[in-house]
Amino acid sequence: FEEAVKRHKPMTDETTLQTIAWLKQEVLHKRPRSLRLVFYGGEPFLNPAPILEISDEMNKWCKDRQVRFSFGVITNGSLLNTALLGELKAVGLTNIRVTLDGTAQMHDKRRPFRNGHGTFDMIMKNIIAVADIVRVDIGGNFDRANLPDLYRLLDVLEANGLAKKIGTLMFAPVIRAHSRAPSEFIS
Repeated sequence: FEEAVKRHKPMTDETTLQTIAWLKQEVLHKRPRSLRLVFYGGEPFLNPAPILEISDEMNKWCKDRQVRFSFGVITNGSLLNTALLGELKAVGLTNIRVTLDGTAQMHDKRRPFRNGHGTFDMIMKNIIAVADIVRVDIGGNFDRANLPDLYRLLDVLEANGLAKKIGTLMFAPVIRAHSRAPSEFIS
């Protein structure tokens, strides 16, 4: 899945406006009491303008109709900064989910920058900087190779003063798409 989105193709202004129009139509049709969006895919903070525009418009529009509006962002955490999150929080941001696949050694092996340098230390610095601004959830993927490292990640979060600041931890198993026997699945 991720290989297909590595081409940097940002959301256009036209798509942003179409998304807003579609959301409004859905709210009018379904009449929910609340609307919650989650921005994800590639790295959403590479192009924050559509997130701000959609959220600002929907926040105002929903308020006029007594519909609660909120949104979250799933991010790799490399572009987190307090100024951006302050702007986003003002238009409905309630949480971010940062993807970590273990401690520095494991995470950097699995999720390096394009130049090969590790990302873990920068991401941890960013999480620490924003943890008092917005709820930070931690998510990631696990398999047999990194599962033991996830326990050490909990110690790293605690050592960095984040144990009581993290909202939720959510790790998903990575399974082979073409498994032949159930024993090949992670249990």
